[in-house]
Amino acid sequence: MCDTGYTVREFVTDLRDLKSRALDERGLLAEAAELASRLMLMKHNWLRGYMTTPPESAGFPFSRHKLHEEPDHGLWVVAVSWLPRRGPPPHDHGTWAVIAGIEGKEENVIWRRAAGRLVPTDTRIVGPGQLIAFPQGAIHSVVNRGERTSLSLHVYGRNQNHAQRSRFDAETGAETAFKLKIQ
Repeated sequence: MCDTGYTVREFVTDLRDLKSRALDERGLLAEAAELASRLMLMKHNWLRGYMTTPPESAGFPFSRHKLHEEPDHGLWVVAVSWLPRRGPPPHDHGTWAVIAGIEGKEENVIWRRAAGRLVPTDTRIVGPGQLIAFPQGAIHSVVNRGERTSLSLHVYGRNQNHAQRSRFDAETGAETAFKLKIQ
């Protein structure tokens, strides 16, 4: 029998163990990022061709393909692909998140609130093999700056449609609650 490497099932088991240890969020994010890095390297175990192309005909600039979701929606693992030069406005996730680059490069702008507005504070490129972690409440926007579809592995502490999350107007700082329409 040959070793197939780290699987989604093993990753989820490790994440459950991690959550049960009741680490502070910083510790949880650090360890979850290490686990996501392992899973990212074993993409041959979970990545399928259909995951790399968003359904542009459906009007969405991205697609999400669920790899795992807990029955209580408390842990959510998805593969996300973005069309070229597309991405969402500033938003939070309503939970912690770890994002690992698989294909292409995604530009993440980190925002903070200041005097009722949003101010960009940092820009991070996440490409193949790179990770970014967001604590609950962090605000970011993302865009695929490339000419081809990008793909990333997303790990959330909760399914975003079962979390209180917001999107923001970058010009005015206005915040509105929202849910994603596609699963």
